[in-house]
Amino acid sequence: MQNSKSTLLAITENGFGKRTELDEYRVQARGGKGVITYKITPKTGEIIGIKIVEDTDDMMMITDAGIIIRINVKDISVLGRSTQGVTLMRTNDGGKLVSIEKIVEDDKDIEIVEETPN
Repeated sequence: MQNSKSTLLAITENGFGKRTELDEYRVQARGGKGVITYKITPKTGEIIGIKIVEDTDDMMMITDAGIIIRINVKDISVLGRSTQGVTLMRTNDGGKLVSIEKIVEDDKDIEIVEETPN
């Protein structure tokens, strides 16, 4: 179950990305033809990853050259479905983004209980 503050994050191989409100996507029935989620151009490149995120999440973006950047999701603009997005990471020398991952924080509220043998 997703929180009402959840958005869909899409990031492309040339470092462009955007968040879109989940309410902008209609439910498809059998035989549906899909919904446009990104305006792909030679400038943006292909989509490399899509995640459902919240404002409190962080994302890691990894290039083919091994460069890793961490970004707060709240710093990424919320835009419409068929827009090209904004520049999140500059890919110099013809490099491309190859992967994105949501960073999962450790739960600090978990209490460890050790059982003693009887």
